[in-house]
This record gives sequence, C-alpha cells and structure tokens, in this order.
Amino acid sequence: MERLVPTEVKRAVVALQQFQQKQAPPAKKKHKTHAVISLIVTRKKVPATVAPKPVPIALPHSLRLDGDAILLVKDIDLKRIKDALAKEPVPGVAKVMGLKQLKTQLKEPREFRALYTTFLADDRVLNVIKATLGKKFFEATPLVELVPVLVAKRDVADYVRRALDGTTMVPSPGPCINVKVAIDLMPAEVIMENIAAATAVIVDNIGRKWKNVKSISIKTTESIALPIYHAPVDAVKKPENTSKKRKANDSATPVTKKAKRG
Repeated sequence: MERLVPTEVKRAVVALQQFQQKQAPPAKKKHKTHAVISLIVTRKKVPATVAPKPVPIALPHSLRLDGDAILLVKDIDLKRIKDALAKEPVPGVAKVMGLKQLKTQLKEPREFRALYTTFLADDRVLNVIKATLGKKFFEATPLVELVPVLVAKRDVADYVRRALDGTTMVPSPGPCINVKVAIDLMPAEVIMENIAAATAVIVDNIGRKWKNVKSISIKTTESIALPIYHAPVDAVKKPENTSKKRKANDSATPVTKKAKRG
C-alpha cells in the first residue's frame, strides 16, 4: 500500500462496515441495499486546469452488482460496436444502444433504469449522455452510475471488460477527488485491496503525486469520512536566533563621527 498503513486502513474499513450494518433499510424497501464505499483523496494544491476525460482504474475485485449492463454509444459507431461485441461477447452486457434510441426509451425513465444495473457510456459523448439522462436519473439507486468506456479503440470488448471490472476517477476542479472503490458487503481484505489499487492510480494522476496529497479517507453516502492517511506536517522553518544577533550587536564597538575642525 506504499504510504498507507494496512492496520489503519483495515480499522477504518471495519468501522465503516459496522456502521452500515446498523443502518435501517429505507422505509419503502424491506431489505437493505448495498452501500458504495468511496475513496476521497484531498489535494494540497488544485491544478489550474482540469483533465477533460475520466481516468479508468483497474480494480482487483469488481464492485458491479449482478445484473445486466447497457452500453450507450454514438449512433455513427453503433453498428461497428455491435458487430465487435457479437464476435467477442462480454458477459453482462445485454444491449448496445445509440443516442437516438436512448431518447425514446427515456419516455419511461423508471422502467428503463430498472432494466439494468450498470450503464456504460461512450467516453467521447459522455457529457451528452449525461445531459440526455438528466440529473434525477441516478438518484433512486446510488449504485447505478454512468461508466465511461473507450469504445473508439479497436479492442472494444477488452475496454468494455475493463470498465465493468474497474472504476473511474473523474477529474475535479476542487481539492477533493471522489472515487467509488467497493461495496460494504465485500470482505474487509477485498476492500483494502481495491483501496490500494485505486490510491496508486489516483496519486499517479495528480500533480506532484504524493507531495500533493493532503489526506485520504473512505466513506459511504450515509457515513462521515474516516481517515486512512494524512500527510506529515511540513517542517516549520526555525526562526532566526535574534538573541544572539542582538548580543553581538550590543558588544560591537560603537562607531562615532569625527568632530569637524573649525
């Protein structure tokens, strides 16, 4: 884990799991839903510019729920991507859909959302897809999210698998970077491995790397942030020893001006 201390990480993970176990299920649901554990990296300095695209992060353990995934892509590439996945199917991907068809499906957003547990999106039109779906689309289920995929690459199936098995670092203009890394019902050791993998990629993609990391914590939507790392306090520059300087000045022979001769 490099600079992360395993015992401290495990203590925070277990505390988070215990907290979630005590939470009552929502009033409208008989059973508790899984809680997403997010990794929050706080930077010391914020960059002047923000990277335009999300950074994919490979995780040793997938946090995706069992169920079908849908891949949303540009209409112009719909046939190419469908053909690629037909030749090399990816388990879990139930449908590939273009933007035009997506707009028609959104006439019944609840029914459409209930069909899939994971929404994969062509990273080239990620913002367009977000705007089409709208802000309220994912509010009902925190685990449902829009996952960017590099479908412009040749090996479409490979990049789709990576997206399903991993997570994403979304560039932020603020000091904090929030990345989903696990589900609370995973074993603590599994969560720790995902945290270590995600931390390495996040730190590698921020300016000055570990020198720019102020703190790292984990949390769920219902919990407070539990710290797992805090940067050492920078050494305070010692003030100049003024007492010695003053003493030296006092002991120095005073300089007097010569009297002018009349």
